[in-house]
Amino acid sequence: MALDGTSIIVTGGCGQVGIAVVKHLQQKYPTATIAVLDLEKPLAGDACFIDKVTYYAGNITDEAILKETFEAVKPLLVFHTAGLIPQIAKRLNMHTEKGFTAVNVQGTRNVLDAATAVGSVKALVFTSSSDVVKGDSWQDLAGVNESMEIPKVFDDPYAKSKVLLSPPCFLFSLLWETCTFPLLWRI
Repeated sequence: MALDGTSIIVTGGCGQVGIAVVKHLQQKYPTATIAVLDLEKPLAGDACFIDKVTYYAGNITDEAILKETFEAVKPLLVFHTAGLIPQIAKRLNMHTEKGFTAVNVQGTRNVLDAATAVGSVKALVFTSSSDVVKGDSWQDLAGVNESMEIPKVFDDPYAKSKVLLSPPCFLFSLLWETCTFPLLWRI
């Protein structure tokens, strides 16, 4: 897919993975129009601020904000990096199955719904986690890759929430003839 001159949105674009995605896209496709949706718009000079990016403030759990943002951007490609991670969840007192499910599962469904409704999206990349193969939160993840079996039981709500993302994303690609790519970080 040629991305020069196209419109791209990165959810969670002010997070660690999102910033890396945006910087890579800018280097590889300098004429692409890149938008970021994150909880807050960064100010010039903030560590996560990147020039030539349009920022939108909003939460992926807010369907109206997502719809409004996707309508404004009309993306061809979506990089969905937004999510609740354990370190932030603890700080926000959301380190529960309910907290992770609200953001990581329902929030992703909301992103998929917004991508469907706007009608311009041809591909969606969502970031997953090596934790999807870790039923025991103390399990060593050395050598983890996509060929490992997914556990049936999890002792960590974050890992469980990331596993629950895969079926909706796969279904999205089948129903709307759109490509989805799970991006698992290898160790």
